[in-house]
Amino acid sequence: QALGRLLGAAVSAITSALQVPDAIAAQSVLTAAAMAAQPHVNVVRGGQRIPLSLNGLTVAESGERKSATDKLVLRAHIEHQQLLRRKYKLEAKQFKNHRVAYQKAQAEILAKSKAATPESISADLSKINEPVEPSLPMIFSDEPTIEGLQKNLLSGNPSQGLFNDE
Repeated sequence: QALGRLLGAAVSAITSALQVPDAIAAQSVLTAAAMAAQPHVNVVRGGQRIPLSLNGLTVAESGERKSATDKLVLRAHIEHQQLLRRKYKLEAKQFKNHRVAYQKAQAEILAKSKAATPESISADLSKINEPVEPSLPMIFSDEPTIEGLQKNLLSGNPSQGLFNDE
């Protein structure tokens, strides 16, 4: 009841389907919902914008179906990450091609600029657009090191979920 009609109904369905305790189903549903909302909402507290986040810890005995519950409630997130990976593969190839073209155009401008002024060189260089590398397609961090997590957050999606069975 505390999770409302939509999330509460999901908890009831999961509890029934997987024969998992209510608390485990509720924790999984709540963390999946928070992960879905996180990239779209910030909290304003004391005039300061703070990223929406949720830290959850579920302690369960082996065989209580926590992994199965997480797998079920995170299915849409997993599918979304797979879509992001396919999209990234195409965007990364385009980026590499655009980077080669940019570097060639830049070299041609610099080669023709022997007698040009710095201002005209700068104007010519500003006419070509440097390609932007696509973001890494990660919305999950599985057992990361602090360095790996930092890299994913800086180079990938600024909103990620960290889920671990241990």
